[in-house]
Amino acid sequence: MPVLSKTAQVEQRLRRSILCGEWAPGTHLPGERDMLSLFGVSRTTLRDALTSLASQGLIERKQKSGTYVSTALGTTTVAIVANADLLTASTSYYFRRLVQEARRLIRESGRRPVAAYGHGNTLQACLDSIDVLTRPAEGKLLGVLSTMPLGSAAERLKEAGISAVDIGAGLPVGKHSVIFDYARLTEMGAQRLLSAGYADFAVMCVHPASGETDMEANGLGEMLLHLQEKAVDFRADRLIPVPGSYDLKQTYHIFKQVWASAKRPRAIFFCDDGICDVATRAILELGIKVPEELAIVTHANKGRTFHFPVPLTCVEFDPAAAVRAAWGMLEKLMTGERVDDPVVRIPPHWREGKSV
Repeated sequence: MPVLSKTAQVEQRLRRSILCGEWAPGTHLPGERDMLSLFGVSRTTLRDALTSLASQGLIERKQKSGTYVSTALGTTTVAIVANADLLTASTSYYFRRLVQEARRLIRESGRRPVAAYGHGNTLQACLDSIDVLTRPAEGKLLGVLSTMPLGSAAERLKEAGISAVDIGAGLPVGKHSVIFDYARLTEMGAQRLLSAGYADFAVMCVHPASGETDMEANGLGEMLLHLQEKAVDFRADRLIPVPGSYDLKQTYHIFKQVWASAKRPRAIFFCDDGICDVATRAILELGIKVPEELAIVTHANKGRTFHFPVPLTCVEFDPAAAVRAAWGMLEKLMTGERVDDPVVRIPPHWREGKSV
């Protein structure tokens, strides 16, 4: 990671003090001599930092009067980073719930939420389409709450003095992350079916090496696949891979093919609620009795509704809890407080049903 120049360091410290409200709009900043003593830099370095802040509209320099925090500064903003294609997909309750909760918490803090949505079939393409990441916004932007891995963009944000926290699945992908404990979720789902007597249950999951999209980072897809393979004792015949896509459209046809085979399973653990949603449409069409002919345990996200006549047994995550944890961490970073635990894991919980 590149080392910030002294000018950038001074600019970053002043910028954070202004945006965090330490110096309110209209406040007269300390004199040049005091700031030179405070930062221990040369007059040229300090003046270059102040010139940059003035160009961003954060400060006003008045001849014979001094330097002031801009009276037009107004409310600071926090960007919510997300993939627009995922937000609009029919199976993406999870992402929409994250964004809704983030907006609510940011507004309640007195700051303004700003949508920073990207497009693209790969993670990098999506990140490259978001201006706030390719050219970190100057002026009022104080923090970034991301629903996807930020990758190298996190370094650019740090250089600009903008704090960032990401929310992900299974593996921390940034210095400050909130992640869902998929290892525990997979273990709980498998144990539930085993305890009910379904020793040969199948797992239906997204295969990271196939599909229309490539939104993985840091081996996350491979890690999740390993957990799912472990759940079925690494027996390939008990794993039902689904190509990745925003709507998981191939799930419907793959399930019907599996059910028509001679080795159709007596129980299935759906590792994604989107997969379950699509597969249950095929289950209803085929008239399969649940749980008499097929027992089901599925991943779910709290508040997710399945349009199915039998209440499904779910092991679920709470997206709102993840956002609350991420926002609490981001607020500390934005105000310069110490973050004791840079990685927070969100545990799964049972939602009882009648599908096992």
